[in-house]
Amino acid sequence: MCRLTFQGDRKAFSTGLFINPNCWNSKQQKAKPPNDENTFINSQLSLIKNEINQAFLFLQVNEETFDVEDVFLQYKGKFPKRTKQYFMFLMNIMIS
Repeated sequence: MCRLTFQGDRKAFSTGLFINPNCWNSKQQKAKPPNDENTFINSQLSLIKNEINQAFLFLQVNEETFDVEDVFLQYKGKFPKRTKQYFMFLMNIMIS
């Protein structure tokens, strides 16, 4: 389970990774002890964290207001809500 928090709002979603609760170090946010499985899990979690940070920075650069749902949508490769609304508006104009 991954939990994004931005401006007091939270978005939780599954990473698709299973971590034995006895192997989870909540303080370090890593699977312990070092072994092949835990190293793989930690690598995947690090990639997810980097992709979320990229999504956040991308939204910041655009200088639009955004929320935690927009960060999640950008991370998943989908249009953030405002971009999607604008895109749908343009599609309606083109169809009309």
